[in-house]
Formats: sequence, structure tokens, C-alpha cells
Amino acid sequence: MKKELLITLGITALSAIAIVTGYLVYEQKKVVVINNPPFPTTFPQNFSLKKGEFLLNDQPLYIAAGEIHFSRVPHQYWRDRVKMIKALGLNTLSVYIMWNYHEIQPGVFDFESDDKNLRNFLQIAKEEQMYVLIRPGPYVCAEWDFGGHPYWLLKDESIELRSTDPKYLEAITLYLNRVAQEIEDYQITNNGTIILLQVENEYGYYGKNNKYPIKLQEMWESTGKIKVPYYTVDKWIFSKVGHVKGAAFGLNPGTLDIGYWYTHLLEKDMPVMSSETYPGWLTHWGQNYQGKSTKDTVKMFESIVRKRHSFSIYMVFGGSNFGLNAGANNNPFNTLFQPDITSYDYDAPINEQGAATEKYYALREMFQTYFKWDFPPVPQITPVMQISPFTVQRVSSLWQLIEKTPKQIFDSPKRFEFFDQNQGIIAYTFEVPLVKGKNELKFEQISDYARIYLTDSKEYLGTIDRIHNQKSIVFSQFYNSRANITVIVEAFGHVNFGKHMYDPKGIFTNITINKQQVQSSFSHQLIPLQDIPNFTDSISGKDVNVEGFFQANFNLDQNTTIIGDTYLDMSSWGKGYVWVNGFNLGRFWSEGPQQRLFCPSTILQKENNHIVILDLLQNNSSQVSGQLSLK
Repeated sequence: MKKELLITLGITALSAIAIVTGYLVYEQKKVVVINNPPFPTTFPQNFSLKKGEFLLNDQPLYIAAGEIHFSRVPHQYWRDRVKMIKALGLNTLSVYIMWNYHEIQPGVFDFESDDKNLRNFLQIAKEEQMYVLIRPGPYVCAEWDFGGHPYWLLKDESIELRSTDPKYLEAITLYLNRVAQEIEDYQITNNGTIILLQVENEYGYYGKNNKYPIKLQEMWESTGKIKVPYYTVDKWIFSKVGHVKGAAFGLNPGTLDIGYWYTHLLEKDMPVMSSETYPGWLTHWGQNYQGKSTKDTVKMFESIVRKRHSFSIYMVFGGSNFGLNAGANNNPFNTLFQPDITSYDYDAPINEQGAATEKYYALREMFQTYFKWDFPPVPQITPVMQISPFTVQRVSSLWQLIEKTPKQIFDSPKRFEFFDQNQGIIAYTFEVPLVKGKNELKFEQISDYARIYLTDSKEYLGTIDRIHNQKSIVFSQFYNSRANITVIVEAFGHVNFGKHMYDPKGIFTNITINKQQVQSSFSHQLIPLQDIPNFTDSISGKDVNVEGFFQANFNLDQNTTIIGDTYLDMSSWGKGYVWVNGFNLGRFWSEGPQQRLFCPSTILQKENNHIVILDLLQNNSSQVSGQLSLK
């Protein structure tokens, strides 16, 4: 502890000296123009790190990158988005690979489905003459469920994530080997355009030393397939913890000169870049939309470019957290749970629908001042269209689905992961003694959103919402009795950042009724929500006032000649999920700020589109329409 304190004080003192002197060394790096060697026409090529430079065939290469996640956009749009990024003036794509997107069950991989075909995406990058920074995790953060980790890691309560724990290393070994197999041919040293591979991700926020990053690099090496150099990324002050020898440095963000100075002290011959430079920001449910002004964004990037620091725009295009892919944040005290909204627009230069924004054109104009290479014309994208309002009718209750779902009974409540269920819903039913007057039902931990009922009468008793740090409800009864309680628990995404990433879902700790521990067996009924649940298309009389399922068929407007993208307006609905033609668009919630869900043209047809809505908060049929924008 004393040693760490002295190191911290030393860094602080040196930082002050550097600030006072004005970072004269780095101020001298200001340039007027930036050029690059021509993009290769034949492969393989050599890429190396020497004397503080990124070198392509021993010639300095300036990296102007943009972050894009192929998992957040339909594959039909991959080339459109890459072209749009290139037209901004960038020459490189920065790309996360989400482990849980490809390994749904242990040892079962999917890199072949259209939306998951990494090789196809890398081939597009090559054809469009874009270099690639590949970021395979296994941890990625990215506001993605569990930071890319598969939920099934949580089945083992003793596993230590992001560590040299043998159980964790065993889990990641298959994944690393498979990724190495997928990307081997697409390295610039073979027949592709990958120039760097990232080791871990922002480990300095999480770890105490760099033993695990070093081990991870060794594991990549042991595949025998990685031939390009490595890089690590961190906030500058944590760079030592997350770094491995011989790797380039990425700073998240690299907007302060002191970061370049400090990493130069750690390993002076390694190049440094601003690996995540933020033109916007993420948004949680219950917040206002987050972002950054165009003026401030251009000023920030111009400062980086004038000093000839390579950079990546995080995000240049964000896309959407379709289905159950959105992650969540938590504070250091594990008391502020903040799930991410479905849109990952990020206030990026290219918006969720793929269109160039005011920010895009302002950055492009500034980049043209400095980058002396060709800027392709800004491409045309899929048009956006409106859909006239149509009514979506209530057809079934959630209770009907619960009642026909098989029960699994245990002596204690089990979490989602115990049942190999990532998110969705579990209905827990158990017996409690109630007293006349007020009763308090309290949960030590419930994740993440629960609606609580008397089972037999289906009387609604209250809601517990982890976002608001709620743990109990109080309700009244007219007489002493024993009653069955049903708690319908819905999971948000698993925490994707920080010290509290071990984030199992459901009920899995003590429950008390009037301060006495509940003594009961527990029934569990599982309702995964990635795909449309098999609900009954009819409403029973006693369930008419209980929330549930809605559906409709709809056609596009008669004057529609080209099927475009749209945003489904869910502002008259409560909280739930939307499927269009079987595709899960993600979550909606009146909590806001997001009230419209991006619906790509790729899943629509001119006639007989089918929409299903599960709404957990309302029982009345309502309308949906297609709008032109997110807001």
C-alpha cells in the first residue's frame, strides 16, 4: 500500500511538472498536413511498431479510425456503413468482437449466420480498402450485455472474471482459439487488413496488476495464428496495469498530452494513439439523451490531429442494441444500477439509421484540411420512411403464458443462470403468512425489475425496481391468512463495466415477510424473451385486466415505392419488448428517454408485416406508427 501511494504521489508530481512546462516536446509535433503510404494492392504486407510509430512496410502510417460493431447493425448494411466511414476521411475500422454474440452455449460457436459472419465483414473492410483494429476481448465493455461475457460464466459462483483463475482461463481458451482461426487470413501479414489486435480492454479500471493481460497475450501467441502486433487500451493513469510489453498504447481518451508523456515513460519505443475518442456518449433509461456539441467535437479532434496523434472515433457509428444485447452500469458501491437504452446512437457522426449528421459534415470538413488523401463522396443510404398509425390489439395475458409454463420447484429461489437463461422473465411463486393490516415483503437482492401479485386473485401488490434501489413493498390485507405470492422478475442486461460485473439475475438471496424469513418451496416458470414466447391467442375473462401480449398485421403506406428504415413510435405504451416479423427490436419503456425503436428495412415487407408486443405495464390496445427519426 505504501509503495502504491509513493508511486501515485510520484506520478502526481511529475504530472504537475509536465503541465507547468507546457508539454514542449509534444507541442513540437504539431503539423499542417498528414499523408500516408498508398493502400496496399497486394498482400501480405508488413506492419510493425518502432520508434514511437506505426509502420507499414517501414513507412509511418497515420491511423484515423472509426469504431463500428457489426453486431449492432444488420449485415445487409455493413458495406453501406463502411463506405460512410471512409467518406468521413477515415482509413481504419475499430471493431469489437462480442464473445457472447458468437458462443451462446459453451463450445457452441456461430460465426456463420449472416449477421455473425465476421469473415464477411472483414472481407468488406478489405474490399473498401480500410485497415482494421480488431478488439476481441474476451471482455469488451461497449455497453453490451455483461461486457461480452457469456451469461453461463455466472453459473459458477466462485469464478473470478478477467483473471488468471483456471476456470476463467479454461472458458476463454476455446473462444480465443476460434477467433484466431476466424481472423488468421484477414491479418495484413496474410491476406487481409487487420493491423493490430487488442489485448483485454481497459483492464486498469478493474485489475491490480498486469498478470492477467500478460497471460492473455501468451494465450494469443499460443494459438500460433496471430502475426500482427498487439495494443492495449486504458485511461492514461491506469496504463501500467493494463499494458503488456511490446504492445502499442491506446488511451481512452487520448485528449490530454500528459497521457502520451506518461506512456512514453513506460515504454518509449511504443506508439500511442487515442483509441477511444468520444464524439458523444451512452444513455441510460431514465436519463436525458447524452451527447456532445458539434463545436466541441470538432475542436477536440482537431487538437488531436494537429499533434499527429492517431485516433479512433468511439463511436463513429453506434447502431442498435437489438434483442437483449444492451448492457448496464453500476457505481463503485453497487447501489446505482443503470441499464442502457436500446438505441446505441451515441450522438455519433453517423446516426443509428446510418445517415450523416451535422457533426459528420463538420468533422469531414476539418479532416479535409489536414488529411492529404482522397475523400470519397458521401454515399446515399437506405431512405427512412413513415408508417401511418395502426392499432395493435391485446390478444393474451402474461398470466396465461405463465400458467401453462412448466413449474420447476426448489427449496430456495434460483437465479436465471441456474436454468441456462440469460435474461427474459422468471415467475417465482412461494407461500407466505400474512397479517391483518400492513405487510412488508422484502428482498435482500432482486434483479432487476419485479411486479408482485397475490397468485390466486392476481391482485397487483407493487413493483420493485433495481434502478431506484428498491428492495421491498408494503401492502394491506383484511385478515390473517396464508397466501401464495407470485413475483414476475424481468432482467435487464448484465453489468458491463467496473468492479461489480458479477451480476446474476433473478431472486437468489433471503426473502422476508414482516421481518421473518420466508419458509417455503419456490416454483420457477421460465419465459425467455429473445424469441417470441408461445402465448395463447385468446383472453380469459379473469385476465382481462392484466398486462400481456398484443399483436397486429400491418402494411406499409400505399405510396411506398422503396421499403425504407423507420422508427416505431412506442410512446403510448408502457414497458416491454417488440418483435417485427419475428425479429426482436429490443426494449421500450415509458421511463424514457427513448420512445422510438429503430426498425431496419431489412426485416420489413410491403404487406402483411406481423408485430408482437409484450407490455408489462398496460392492458389496453394502443397504436404504433413509423417515424423518421429517433427523437
